[in-house]
Amino acid sequence: MIVYWGGMLSGGNYLQMLTLYNEKTYAAVRKYKILVRRNDTHYLERNKHYCDWFWDVTKHTQIVHKPVGCDVTVVSNTTRMIDSLWILPTDTIGVRYENGGLKLRDTYYPVHAVLDNQIYRPVKLHNRFYNKTNRQKFLNPKYKDTLMYYECLVDEKQNKFGMLEEVTYNDIPTCDIIFPSIDTKNMSYEGFTPPPEYAEHTNIIPYKSDLVEMARVVLDNVERIRDKSKMTVKDMFNLYRENKNELWKYVDRYVFEDHHTIAKKLNKNKIKFEYFNLDKDSYNHRFGFNKVLPRICSHNTYHQLSMAKDVKRARNNYNILTDMAREYVASRKMEDNRL
Repeated sequence: MIVYWGGMLSGGNYLQMLTLYNEKTYAAVRKYKILVRRNDTHYLERNKHYCDWFWDVTKHTQIVHKPVGCDVTVVSNTTRMIDSLWILPTDTIGVRYENGGLKLRDTYYPVHAVLDNQIYRPVKLHNRFYNKTNRQKFLNPKYKDTLMYYECLVDEKQNKFGMLEEVTYNDIPTCDIIFPSIDTKNMSYEGFTPPPEYAEHTNIIPYKSDLVEMARVVLDNVERIRDKSKMTVKDMFNLYRENKNELWKYVDRYVFEDHHTIAKKLNKNKIKFEYFNLDKDSYNHRFGFNKVLPRICSHNTYHQLSMAKDVKRARNNYNILTDMAREYVASRKMEDNRL
């Protein structure tokens, strides 16, 4: 199996999509559950804009988990649907019927520097039938053969009700690619110690050689990253004018430091790894795929530029961010972000 140690902005969503498109299986490991996914692709429609692509697909999902006081349990769901190819889990609108009306719940759409808050790709509508009380009710293992249990388990990310025990490496089923500890990957796996068993597999750390692109994406995503700094687009431009070095330190974390931390963690735990160049290396060769999708088709920036209502303004914002990114990269004098 391949273990993919991608942190923030490291092509994880693209690799998951390629894995499904090639009808292979991946396991996304969380603290309290493991999501195992595989697709059967019946048809893929390629339109002018990447974010308009859709497919006829059968989705096979298993959730490996351990209810408190029970053995490891697996629930599954198989659904055939027509779906948009490029919807991220965060790009959703939740609607629930409540008190004779419709109420928005769990609604979040990221703000970008290129387009501000314009919606530039499909957003999925979720029916939120479950409030806090009945979510806790249906997480009881006696409902494990119901769709209610499965859907509540999908939404249960932090074990809010204390009804799940932690899963371990030994609970991971055989699959093609493992995405480890995805709860902590955006913090460079902070607080996570890799099990020594990972050393038995092929461990891959992705890296970027196009640092200008990566720095531009970080700058474009300051409100989407949603870290402790709570930086806004306005804050970013103010820092650029008034305290550029402070802004560069912020970018350092996501372009260099987090990725170095991952490599150091694997070295410390004596887990050998290979590097994979996100810009130049072959996905088919490294991951055993037969089919590929354009690398830029999951890229936020290109979606924004192609779907902008005000193309001139979006292009101008893009050029400003690119100039800032070039200035940043020139100040760091590095060819890529490997350790």
